[in-house]
Amino acid sequence: DDQLPSPPPPSIPLLSHYWSTPPPPRRYRRPCCFSSPPQLSLPPLVRRYTLPCGSRVIDLVVGTGPQPRRGDVVYCQYKVWAGGFRAGPVADWTYYDGRPYGWTLGTATERIPAPVDEAVRAGMREGGWRRLVVPAAYGEAGLRRINYLKGGGRYTPAKAGFAIRPQEVAYFDLVMLDGGSGRCDRLLRPQGVAEADATRLRSKLCMPGDVSTDGPRLV
Repeated sequence: DDQLPSPPPPSIPLLSHYWSTPPPPRRYRRPCCFSSPPQLSLPPLVRRYTLPCGSRVIDLVVGTGPQPRRGDVVYCQYKVWAGGFRAGPVADWTYYDGRPYGWTLGTATERIPAPVDEAVRAGMREGGWRRLVVPAAYGEAGLRRINYLKGGGRYTPAKAGFAIRPQEVAYFDLVMLDGGSGRCDRLLRPQGVAEADATRLRSKLCMPGDVSTDGPRLV
């Protein structure tokens, strides 16, 4: 039986790598082929499998925190690519929001399409780092190029080109910061603060002392 190694304790060094370390030289052509691990300076692959919907799951770090259920609010930092992990421009990235993205598990959104929500529900825990290869992730709509605004806003012009074309494979990289502990919810949706004001709060890691109302840089 495969023995899963213990994940590193809590993953602030891991997340620092996730945000700031430039990608090492690529030594392979297409990182969507998992017959052998890609030559990257990342934690070893600890678990990989395919879901019934066809999405491929690669757990780089198995979380040790709460495992959310359908209906729970979860928060993840994520990146999305069209051409492969760390290949080409990032199609969507929560870094520019200045905060993790929160949604109700089991309810797809414009940013977290149904097959991605399903893959997160498939055993991901708080503290986990998961990669997904998702066929036709955005369906017929595709994902159009996003314009990011200072302060964390975003908009997509009506005639924007596609960042991920309809029915195209998308590559998701997610770190779950809050899977039920409430650490992000308490900081980013504090009691007594109006929802409009709460959306202006910024915290990349949901750590005490990491909260501000300063937006990310204009891109």
